[in-house]
Amino acid sequence: MSKYEKEFREEAVRLCKTKRASKAEIARKLGVDYKTLCNWVYTERSDLQAEDKTEIKKLRKENARLKEENK
Repeated sequence: MSKYEKEFREEAVRLCKTKRASKAEIARKLGVDYKTLCNWVYTERSDLQAEDKTEIKKLRKENARLKEENK
């Protein structure tokens, strides 16, 4: 189990995406190990990519169904 709250991790990742500071600077300010922060960012990106792939698959299936209906 992580010693950091989910909300804290999410906020740290959000800071990495929106601030002009480096991950190292953000990690230092938050008192988090740099590699830990990088892992959180990587995990969030991987999760989003998986969600995107699922959504694309769903949309392609729907698109194929609609094309078939319009024939």
